[in-house]
Amino acid sequence: VNNHMHPGYTYVGLKCCDRPSLLLDVVYTMYMCSYDVHHGSCHVGKGISDMEFYIRTKTGPMGVGRPLELRAAAALRAALQETAAQRPSASFRLELSCHDRPGLLAEVTRQLAASGLSIT
Repeated sequence: VNNHMHPGYTYVGLKCCDRPSLLLDVVYTMYMCSYDVHHGSCHVGKGISDMEFYIRTKTGPMGVGRPLELRAAAALRAALQETAAQRPSASFRLELSCHDRPGLLAEVTRQLAASGLSIT
């Protein structure tokens, strides 16, 4: 977070591992924190997302000063982590029908784990 680059707006740079719905989570988080996004860009390469935004609060510029920038960065980081944590992971329902036998559940669980899936 830096508010010296463009008068009246605060620059926010975000660089992290790319994942589905990351841009949506970032913009939604800024909206929920009462920030207006004036301009933004997003570049993705090799699994890394590099985003830039020029924002300001709905009441105007955020003010100037390194302590204020650090507080804003910490608040945005915490809000984004909370937004991401609330997003449900991709899941599906699986129904199996077969004759019961000893060790069936253990075998199915082992096969799912070998495929990178988990049961919840």
